[in-house]
Amino acid sequence: MDVEPPEKKVKGLSRMNENSDADHQNVLSQFGISSSFDTSGLVFKEIPNSVVLSLIYFQRQMKDIIRTTKSLLGMPTEEVTKDCNKEYHRFRRKVMDIEEESKKEKKRGKDKYLNFLKSLAFDRSFFFSENNGHAVSISPKTPVVKRGHVKGSAKESVLQLRDIEVQTDLPCDIDFTNPALTPFSVQKLHQKCISHCSQISETFRKRINKVGHWQKYHKNRILKSNLSIKLLKKANILNEKTQQILKEKNSQLAAVKNALREKDEVFQSALAKLDNVSNVVELKEGKSFSNRAFEAVIRLKSLGVADEKVGDVMRVVGDLVGVTFDFLPSASTCRNFALSALHLGQSHIKSRLDNFLESNDSLCLASDETTKGTAKLQAFGIHTPDGGFTLLGVQPVAEKSAQTAFNALEHLVGALPVVPSDFFKKFLVKVTSTMCDSARTEKKFNEIVEKARKEAVPEIVNDYDKLSEAEKSNFSQFSQFFCQLHVVANYTDVALNALLGHESLVTGKNKLGEASVFGLIKMVSQLFGQRGSGLHGILQLWEAWCGDHLVNRFTFPAFSGNRFNIVFVLASRVFFHRFHLIEFAKECDCSKVPLQEMRKLLENEMIIDHLQILGLCDQLITGPLWRLAEGCEHILDTCKYSKQLQKWLKDCATIPECFFDGSSPTPSLQVSSPTNSTLLFEALLRRDPTESTSEVASVVCNSSLLYFNRAFVDFLPGASSQSKPLPLQDLIGKLEKLIDDQQLSQQLLLVDHEFVGKRIKLKISSKRSRKGFVEDIRINGAKRTIRVQFDDKSDDKTESIEMGFDEFEAKVASGVVVFDS
Repeated sequence: MDVEPPEKKVKGLSRMNENSDADHQNVLSQFGISSSFDTSGLVFKEIPNSVVLSLIYFQRQMKDIIRTTKSLLGMPTEEVTKDCNKEYHRFRRKVMDIEEESKKEKKRGKDKYLNFLKSLAFDRSFFFSENNGHAVSISPKTPVVKRGHVKGSAKESVLQLRDIEVQTDLPCDIDFTNPALTPFSVQKLHQKCISHCSQISETFRKRINKVGHWQKYHKNRILKSNLSIKLLKKANILNEKTQQILKEKNSQLAAVKNALREKDEVFQSALAKLDNVSNVVELKEGKSFSNRAFEAVIRLKSLGVADEKVGDVMRVVGDLVGVTFDFLPSASTCRNFALSALHLGQSHIKSRLDNFLESNDSLCLASDETTKGTAKLQAFGIHTPDGGFTLLGVQPVAEKSAQTAFNALEHLVGALPVVPSDFFKKFLVKVTSTMCDSARTEKKFNEIVEKARKEAVPEIVNDYDKLSEAEKSNFSQFSQFFCQLHVVANYTDVALNALLGHESLVTGKNKLGEASVFGLIKMVSQLFGQRGSGLHGILQLWEAWCGDHLVNRFTFPAFSGNRFNIVFVLASRVFFHRFHLIEFAKECDCSKVPLQEMRKLLENEMIIDHLQILGLCDQLITGPLWRLAEGCEHILDTCKYSKQLQKWLKDCATIPECFFDGSSPTPSLQVSSPTNSTLLFEALLRRDPTESTSEVASVVCNSSLLYFNRAFVDFLPGASSQSKPLPLQDLIGKLEKLIDDQQLSQQLLLVDHEFVGKRIKLKISSKRSRKGFVEDIRINGAKRTIRVQFDDKSDDKTESIEMGFDEFEAKVASGVVVFDS
């Protein structure tokens, strides 16, 4: 803190930097003052503060400001010196006051400052004497004639001179400018008075300046003190809050310490007990293994541990943690545990079914089949109205016929522990709907379930004969729901077949096995996919190349293991990275043949057209359908989607350009992700449609329209009305017409042909053969064809092929095709 204020430095008029030159020049221009300060011809009664401040800004010398001010007031402008006139000091003080006051008014606000600028600064009265009203000369050379004095008179008495010496207003009585008329003593006295007055004025001026400095100093000290007081108050409040928080934290810390102390006591007690316990763990409770041992064995068996190895595994784990077991289960014990677990699971299922049968809720039967290696498995489960699912079991079957699946279901339910003889029929009565895929065997299975249910209802429902027709009709209601993801999976063949037909038309090749774009998609997935083959070592090179070229989102999902929408997803990714893949193939080793084949396909404009079509199908058709199947609240939501899709496909088939405008048939089901779908979608729309792509889009949309009309026949409005039961006479007429049609009658007979549904083995060589079954027999024109579905052991999928019926019979006769017994 300063002991005393700093000495004030004497400064001239400060240059006002608040306003620019243009602002001050504008003020002067309003009064007609030019930039050269020429005031000739300008006379004003008053000078406002704004003009004075502008003069201060441009004219640094006080004498120039005085001269300009008096000229504007129409007064004489003689040479002015600050040493010879008190009016100079009065004018100077007035100007400095105006300058200081302007600074204060500017801080108070714009309105007050503008009022200050308009206020009066100088007028003529400022330069006139208070006694005689004449203008006071500010030049020592200007003679001032006293009142009543005749110039040139020599008659003056000593008394008059003495009277003059004692006068206070000497400049009005004596002309000091004329030494001949002024006594020497008076002149000397006058000079001393002037000198003494100047000294006193300078002394008072310095003291006043010091007092002003001290005032500013104390004002500054007071402001700092007030600020310190405020800061101290804030510090006190913060200190109180800190003390309160510290008090709470100390209380919490004390509670934690107490809890830790109690836990430490428990821990020490447990350690003391452990010191007295041996490292032998008892697995038996009495003569039987404990429930925890039973659970451990079941968990090991679920992990694939063989019965005879369970004991050894438990011994190894015990050695790892430093304990030994009193008894270890043998292989036979483990097998018994498995049987017990199976019985326990069946008992649990039986208990849940008993609860379902006693309730008034209906059940939905879900079924599915798969092939694992050479084994064929049939799975069944039930959905309840509360959203729960109960797995009834997985049953191995010999073949995939509908009757075999129904027999497996009956065996699963009938094999539950302690079930009455009519338990399966009661179960069927509770089942009012089924859910499965749309395979023909599954549809046939649903028909068998519905038929068996109709036969069981009169036996199980009490007093069924006494019920009204409406009540009986309620019992006969039965619904079938099909997996919508299979609609996506089956649509892949529809789109690829349409593209294959277009490719055959363009290239003139009629015996193409598959569309070239499909081969390109599989090739990219194999070489660049996340599960890509390491045979060529291309995936590692691709990742490094993308890192060097700052390529993002360069991964491709694996083709294997993804069965529903993978073709369309891969198509959009390959289209997005087509230029990157071409550049990568150019820069890599030319000896890698797959890369050169891929590059050749990517440089084919027709294949790029097909990629674009498939990618747009992913964004606009299959992607929304996938999200609908996974996220809709009710299966009947498909009605709205199917209607929108049908209308959109009709429009695109008529005007193919609509397919490329990016308008989705279901905007609510589109995904807007800045890192995935949006970028792919924008890339697909960025390529303008050509005549070729419009032709492909028309073909694909027509094929898609036919397919989805069949797939969504139960959801499209008006479709169910087309399947209403016909009157008896109309039905008889249609049947007679069908029988008269030789080809259709053969078709009806071939549906129940002895070959349909049988397992076969097709010999490819002496050491290799393929197994499958006859799916159906069809008539295409005048030719009969047979469809055989084979098991593919490589990826647990099936493959269907068609061959002529005569060719198939010839292979049966020659032993190439053998029926399994």
